[in-house]
Amino acid sequence: MGYAILTATLLLLIQYGKEGAAVTINSNSNGNVKIGNDISLDISYTTNGLNPIVSWAINGTLVAQLDNNIATVLPSYTPRLSIIGKGSLLLSNSTKKDTGNYTVTITALGETSATRNFEVTVYDASPRTTTTTTFGLMITSLLGGILLAH
Repeated sequence: MGYAILTATLLLLIQYGKEGAAVTINSNSNGNVKIGNDISLDISYTTNGLNPIVSWAINGTLVAQLDNNIATVLPSYTPRLSIIGKGSLLLSNSTKKDTGNYTVTITALGETSATRNFEVTVYDASPRTTTTTTFGLMITSLLGGILLAH
């Protein structure tokens, strides 16, 4: 029985790559987005395995997966979220609720999976107004009014 398991393991390793080979994920995306804009987390990866699985989680909840070039998206994110290309994430019309930790994991048979985290911050794009009051001018006006009244 031990030989059968060893033989099966060797056949899998020969066909799908050697154990411990690493998947690498590259990205230049940052996570700062104005409210209403799209969140685009572009990735590229290198793997020796066939048909790697790309999984995306937001704050620890699995929201999308690309397996054998078929994307599955959690219904609460449809139609705003999509997986494009080889596994990049696109979330349209961002809201403050989209702020959080985005994690992509690439898993390929016979290789060590790789994970990359993105901290996404959706910020308000509305202009901030500043009211400036000149305190000295107010006192002078008040004193002037008091002096004139005497």
